[in-house]
Amino acid sequence: SPYDFRDYPANLKYHFNSTPKTIDNKGDFIEIPVTTVKIPAYLNVPFKLIRRIKYPSLENERKGSGVGNLKPKIQRTKNKRLLSNVFKSNYVQFTTDSSFREKFDFMYKRSPEYANMILHPKLLNSHTIEILTDYITNNKIKFISIKKFLSTNNF
Repeated sequence: SPYDFRDYPANLKYHFNSTPKTIDNKGDFIEIPVTTVKIPAYLNVPFKLIRRIKYPSLENERKGSGVGNLKPKIQRTKNKRLLSNVFKSNYVQFTTDSSFREKFDFMYKRSPEYANMILHPKLLNSHTIEILTDYITNNKIKFISIKKFLSTNNF
């Protein structure tokens, strides 16, 4: 999403009323933000190399592009794109979408105990399913009900 959520509360979950940007402990709605992880600039190049060398067909296995009806973005030159990737940290959603084992392992280690992950079926492939299966089988990722999640911490 092109929307900027940086000024929103960083809480794991919270109540709000008219906008999720403002916490309201008596609010009628509950926000459970998608977990984001900071990828430091120094890891951008190694992650790109790993993905291109070790997983060259990863994108081809997808069942879709995961892109809706978006307006085409203005293309930057390759040099500008390369420089921005090398020198700029990125915040990415904690998900297997568009990811690979090494990157997902990095994100997992930096996620809070109760992380909220979104998976898009069109972006799943055999590699991402293998990652999820491994994490679930080894109890690294656990699914809990919303009811149980909301009951923790007096919610």
